[in-house]
Amino acid sequence: MVGMFERSTDRLSSVSLEEISGEASLMRRYDHKYVTMDVRADDFIATLNDDWLVLRIGREPSHLYRTTYFDDIRCRTYRDHVQGRRPRFKIRSRTYQNGASFLEVKMKTGRGQTDKRRIARPDDALHHLSDPELDWLHALLPDFDGRSLRPTLKVESRRITLHSSTLAERVTIDHSMRVTNGEEWTPLLDGGVVVETKSETFRSRAFHLLADLDVRPVSFSKYCAGLSVVDRSVHPRIRVDAERALHGT
Repeated sequence: MVGMFERSTDRLSSVSLEEISGEASLMRRYDHKYVTMDVRADDFIATLNDDWLVLRIGREPSHLYRTTYFDDIRCRTYRDHVQGRRPRFKIRSRTYQNGASFLEVKMKTGRGQTDKRRIARPDDALHHLSDPELDWLHALLPDFDGRSLRPTLKVESRRITLHSSTLAERVTIDHSMRVTNGEEWTPLLDGGVVVETKSETFRSRAFHLLADLDVRPVSFSKYCAGLSVVDRSVHPRIRVDAERALHGT
């Protein structure tokens, strides 16, 4: 799969992590997620014109992401998502292939926008939250007890990032996804990829390009779907709906 995406991204010019970080960060944006097969994602990349660049670290267009999600004993952030509550939030730590690590809060606003906040974590940070991190969470989420948080799911995936400064939008393609709760790693959506469009406008150019390929947005969360893989007591609706979208049923 990686090799195929490398071929489809070869014709795109490169953008560096520093260049992306220096432009509009899209930390507050509209998101749309899609679950599809790798070949459909490849078809999408083939539609992109010279406005689009691909993030490369070294020569690689596909980069490893390691994510740990945190939730309380009642799995509040999971339940808020499956019940469609707004505003809602997820809390996670994420480590990128270049070694940078962040604690992130991803909030869904009442207007449907995503508002993402993050702070850097030290290189030796483990899967527990420090007092300064808990203080930061309390400032963002004063009505939530951050001390009740515990790591509930680990996700590894590889990501291709496509960026257009002209259009002020970004697309990520996550593939080779696997999840664990501390035991064995299990594939998530085996054979499928998750495409996410991120833009300042509700209907982005990428949204329309995907619609032209008959790839439609779905409600999907790697956290919620992953929990249903590692914990069979968790309702699998989000994962099942994604698998139906993946196979066109």
